[in-house]
Amino acid sequence: MKGQETKNKILRTARTLFYEKGYRGTSCSAISAAAGTNLGLINYYFHGKGDIAMLIYSDIRDAFDQLTANFEPELTGARQFLFSCALELALCLRCDPFSRFYFELTSEPIFRQKVEFIILDVQMKYTQRTVSQEEALLSCLGIMAIKPALVNYVRHNPHQIPDDTVLHYYTSQQVNVLGLPEETAEEILAILRKYYIALVDCFTPIMTPLL
Repeated sequence: MKGQETKNKILRTARTLFYEKGYRGTSCSAISAAAGTNLGLINYYFHGKGDIAMLIYSDIRDAFDQLTANFEPELTGARQFLFSCALELALCLRCDPFSRFYFELTSEPIFRQKVEFIILDVQMKYTQRTVSQEEALLSCLGIMAIKPALVNYVRHNPHQIPDDTVLHYYTSQQVNVLGLPEETAEEILAILRKYYIALVDCFTPIMTPLL
């Protein structure tokens, strides 16, 4: 019990620091100091800072997926995946602390490995066209590269491209890779526009229907 409490405290502390200072701006030493523990315990419970960040990142994604399931129970399969990805990009466009955290985390091998696995799994389950294993991998790598590039551009060039244009471009690329009808992208974004989404202090998720 004590061990789990220590682990949870480290995660809560890291979440706060990542929100305030970013992923790159936070060291394991800073996390251990703020958590009132020692570096050895961080190394005992986690495989480095990337492991901590991925647990927090996954928790954020899971929280929004659960909120989505509550509000849109009929959104399943490929459409749920597309919505989840579009929602994440929308958060990057609207929440600077998450945008920074996400972009900095994308350079970590642990992040790329997990996302590659997820995208390839989605392609195997839901693609509506016949592709070779090599083409599937190349499509996966292309999709993986698009979102960080868009996020980085918008971070350095705010307000140059409307958020909806960025979201439509990204979602359309995913729709094309899966071989789904072109109108699927707009259908997904129409659902997204029904909600106010945000991440407030310590990456606290908010998703509420707009009146």
